Amino acid sequence: MSMIVRVGHVLLMCSLVLTLFPITPVTGAAAAPKVRVTPVQFSPNRDHDRDHTTVTVTLARAAQLQVRVTGLGGRLKGYIKRYGNTQAAGTYKYRLDGSLVAPNGRRVRLREGSYYAEVVTRDRRGNTAKARSRFRVNNTIRRVSVTSSARYPTLFSPNGDGRKDGMVARFTLSRPADVAMTISTGGRVVGTLRGSYSTSGTKSLVWNGRVRRNGAYVWAPAGKYHFTLKARPRHSTAARRVGVAYANRVGVADKTRPRVTATLSRSAMSISIQESTALSYVLSEPGSRHVKVMNASGAPVNGAPRAVSGTRGSYLWDGRDSAGRYVAAGRYSIQLYVLDRAGNVARQYPISRTVTVSRERLSTRGRAAKIPWSGYWWPQLYTYNTKLYNNPGPLTKYDRVTGRKSYDWEYTYHRQTDWARDWWGHCNGWATAAIMEKQPRGKTIKGVTFSQDDVEGLYAEAWWEHDQVFWGRRYKGGGTETTAYRDVHPAVFDRVVRYYIGTQRIALLMDFTTGMAVWNYPVYAFERSSKRSGNKEYVRMTLTRAAPYYGVRGTTPIEHTFYYTLQRGTDGWWYNPSGSSVHTHPDYVSRIDGYEPPDGTASSGNPRVTLSKLNQLFR
Repeated sequence: MSMIVRVGHVLLMCSLVLTLFPITPVTGAAAAPKVRVTPVQFSPNRDHDRDHTTVTVTLARAAQLQVRVTGLGGRLKGYIKRYGNTQAAGTYKYRLDGSLVAPNGRRVRLREGSYYAEVVTRDRRGNTAKARSRFRVNNTIRRVSVTSSARYPTLFSPNGDGRKDGMVARFTLSRPADVAMTISTGGRVVGTLRGSYSTSGTKSLVWNGRVRRNGAYVWAPAGKYHFTLKARPRHSTAARRVGVAYANRVGVADKTRPRVTATLSRSAMSISIQESTALSYVLSEPGSRHVKVMNASGAPVNGAPRAVSGTRGSYLWDGRDSAGRYVAAGRYSIQLYVLDRAGNVARQYPISRTVTVSRERLSTRGRAAKIPWSGYWWPQLYTYNTKLYNNPGPLTKYDRVTGRKSYDWEYTYHRQTDWARDWWGHCNGWATAAIMEKQPRGKTIKGVTFSQDDVEGLYAEAWWEHDQVFWGRRYKGGGTETTAYRDVHPAVFDRVVRYYIGTQRIALLMDFTTGMAVWNYPVYAFERSSKRSGNKEYVRMTLTRAAPYYGVRGTTPIEHTFYYTLQRGTDGWWYNPSGSSVHTHPDYVSRIDGYEPPDGTASSGNPRVTLSKLNQLFR
């Protein structure tokens, strides 16, 4: 009876122990891991081509893990990973670049040959399991490239135009070998090239971009192509030991021609004032471009090739040939050749734009064909008696006829109460209108009488906005040493005045002060004299401009004389007989090219006074 109790007691205690400390059932062996080596053959020769392989291990259960490399006979070469902490079930990847930790702890590198990647797992009861996968180290082929060009190597255009039609495989052999390159697309082999090489060194295989279809060779269609190279050592021992070396490359056949548009900023330019023209272009895809400037005989005089990183660019031609000399007067064509990265040429080949180059002799005196008229500058400060926003005034009369409420806009945006800006006004609009328009006359419309000054004021408002080309920059502060204060430079000023007023016979607009205040005048005549001393020319330039007067019919002229020194290769210097005149030269010069409608902002002209409406009323 007591025995039964003890047994029962023992059984009870055992049951208690099992309840508190559960034990995983023991199967007697650890679960076998899975191992895979990808790629099976690699070449750890540091040429950036298949320099490593990946050992992938999959554990079904948690275990300690050791990854090592052995020879085919089982001899240990070294470790990729030694035993460590228990690792959970899952997949693990280990990089093998040919370097191992030997059993003695030193770092060693694998030689060419065949090996096993061996994985040993050990559970916490000491049960072990193994798995292995065979791989090869093969340095037969290295430094492999399959390219169409150095700049865009993976792109080619097999279309028969001689530009990147095919691909060239270049590689280096460490031993004599037979090399085969297969070309495939969409999983289908479309060509094979072979070469047998009895020496080591750099070799190549050339694919011309053609594939065999229906018994004939045709240009390969557009798409993605895979190039697989296989190098088998010619010596049978080496072939058995290292097997076949592989290299894989990808190329893309692009046969779509790029689209391109191009505009020329100036179709006529004068070397006399050092004008230039810009050929601007927009490409549908990046590539390269080549611009050629050709004379009337078809001979190239300038131009250069250039890669295009984006899709927009321009080429600026200043009228010089490739040696830096100005070309003779005549007609020239600027031709644009465009290639995309694959070697396709643009459909318009080439795009050609024509520019006429003139080279006039600059005169010492000149007068514009149309003489600007003297008008008023119409100030904005409220204290002046004569303003556009007087009531009654030009704008109130205009509104009575048109109903456009131009007075309200002018009073809101052009009325000035700051005495520091007492020079603000419409001198730019008057000077431009005087250059571009014939002097208007007074007129009575719908019982409203407009004086000549009223109409001139309305035209001055309308011409506030205009297209123009500037020489020099308007000074807006920063000191007398700034570029905007020192220009317009004498060399530019001299050429522009003599060319446009003297040769083209058109008036120019000038700001006659270098300070912050702007005083624009229409300049229509000049007379120039000079003296030379060594390589310098001392110039006296007298300009004639229209004076800004109210109540004047015709033109009241004012003359102004500037002095400056010119020297080839420099911008020249301003001066006057009594000393420096850096403070008395024009701030800028501009050529008026046309009317520009106001945009309605506070800094623009009055949007309710338009040139078309004024011409309808007063012309």
